[in-house]
Amino acid sequence: MLGSLRRAAKLAAGLILIYTVLIFTVVAQKTPEETKKSPAVADRETARKSLTTTPSAVNNPPVSSLTKPATRNETNGEKAPDAVVPNPDSVVPPEKKSDNDSASDDDGESDGESDSVGDPLNSNDASVNPGRYRPRRGMREYNFEPGFSPFDPTHYTGEKTYNTAGRKLGTTHFRIGRVIGTTKAITITYLYGFTPFVVSLQNEVKNPAYISPTATPYVPRTRREPTYGVGFSPAQMRFTFFPKSQLKPFVQAGAGVMFFNKPKPIPESRRLQFSGEYGGGFIVHTDRRRDRFWLLGYRYFHISNANIGGKQWNPGYNANVFYIGYSFFR
Repeated sequence: MLGSLRRAAKLAAGLILIYTVLIFTVVAQKTPEETKKSPAVADRETARKSLTTTPSAVNNPPVSSLTKPATRNETNGEKAPDAVVPNPDSVVPPEKKSDNDSASDDDGESDGESDSVGDPLNSNDASVNPGRYRPRRGMREYNFEPGFSPFDPTHYTGEKTYNTAGRKLGTTHFRIGRVIGTTKAITITYLYGFTPFVVSLQNEVKNPAYISPTATPYVPRTRREPTYGVGFSPAQMRFTFFPKSQLKPFVQAGAGVMFFNKPKPIPESRRLQFSGEYGGGFIVHTDRRRDRFWLLGYRYFHISNANIGGKQWNPGYNANVFYIGYSFFR
């Protein structure tokens, strides 16, 4: 065991000695000037060597002829003008492109995209830069989206607890969103929505003329009239597929709160309602710019009061809404 350790120590000492000799040999081969050269000096010397070894054919005579001392003209005896000798120290070597400058996506979009007019790769115009319909991460979207449900509302489960005939729903949404992620396959957008106007046609409300079955036996207990509301949806997500295409599908889902001027969908319910929605459609770029587009879509729109007034008074309202929207980025 001890002999093995001694042999290993000798081997290690020999390797260290050989490595030290090689280092001193390499250092000794370098001249003092080479060891003290700065990067700028080295670049100037490289440029000087290129001038002396690569003369131009016509306009730029060889450096050797430029550095030739002035002599008398052999024909008229006049002194030839002094030749202009370029100063190698003033020659600036071409800048090297960094790895970040050359990094780009497969579709020609650089990582640091900008909307420069003069640069075709960074132009919003898809005619000069194909595939530019894909939005950049961080772009802010402004959306206006009216919709209407032409059909009677439906129910998730169970029997219908109220008359749904003629109950149409109209909505108007304004949304502000931000692109939080985008790849070649999908773009993810977060949206905050405000609903300034909602109308529920043929909503069932209490009839003020009704008193009781005995006092007003021929007066209906309820009546139909429009009900209006407002709302907001702080949690909305849109997933857009094939973002580089001019026509691309998307799916969207969200949730929010709504407040109506009268109880909905039945008189015993509440004015405060909660909304949930999901659906999808298509985004269409009608011009050559990526920062504006139209949306054609469908959403399943649910309204209920989360049983805050009792489960028996929370039948729920589920509309099939079709909408058309317009968005632009800033």
